[in-house]
Amino acid sequence: GRSAQVNPSELTNALLESAVENGAEVVGGAVKELCTQPDKDGAVLTGVRLSDRSVTHADSVVIPAGCWSARVEDWCDHPCPVEGVWSTFLTAAGPTPVSRNAAATPAALFCKEDSNGCHLEVMPRVLSTKPALYVSGCGSSRVISPKDLRVNTPHPLETDVPDAMRATAANRSLKTLLRSEKDQLEEQHAP
Repeated sequence: GRSAQVNPSELTNALLESAVENGAEVVGGAVKELCTQPDKDGAVLTGVRLSDRSVTHADSVVIPAGCWSARVEDWCDHPCPVEGVWSTFLTAAGPTPVSRNAAATPAALFCKEDSNGCHLEVMPRVLSTKPALYVSGCGSSRVISPKDLRVNTPHPLETDVPDAMRATAANRSLKTLLRSEKDQLEEQHAP
């Protein structure tokens, strides 16, 4: 299958900004029910009922709930095949090779599995106004099925505690990756 690693905040803000620029109205609240009308093909979505019982009518509805969007299946007869991943990840803030401009530029580095059992996915991000690296692919991830996401919010299993061995392995992989990049840059600039 295909997967993508995105910065949830950046993606949500970009989609929201684009929607508003194109005439959408943003209405906040917890959706409790989808409102529909019968149609020759089944039903047409006409809006949402919020937790305060108000109904917001709409031509289109966006449900920005990440992997929890699987709960849409409980509201209508429409599959939403998204999965969640419970995993160890690293963030490296402070003095890193990431500039503020690089952290704001969409970019990602996807690595094949290495000798540490990692298949790093490295992305620049801004964390608490500081440039940083976000590193996933540390290994030992657990996929959470759409069914489990619909039933409840998954809770950590005994084996889901942050895995210090995976974090150490990913840190080793990242240091090797950064060191080899620095060495390559130094070679290119050598007299």
